Amino acid sequence: GAHTATMPAKIFRQLMKHPLTDKGLEGFLKDWAEVEAAGNA
Repeated sequence: GAHTATMPAKIFRQLMKHPLTDKGLEGFLKDWAEVEAAGNA
């Protein structure tokens, strides 16, 4: 299948600025820092 989506630019920008996106990224970066600190990266 195709790995594409068709949507208005306004919606696309809203996806990148959603509060849950920020929360998820914050959690990932925290977890990744712990992995690196443990020498597992």
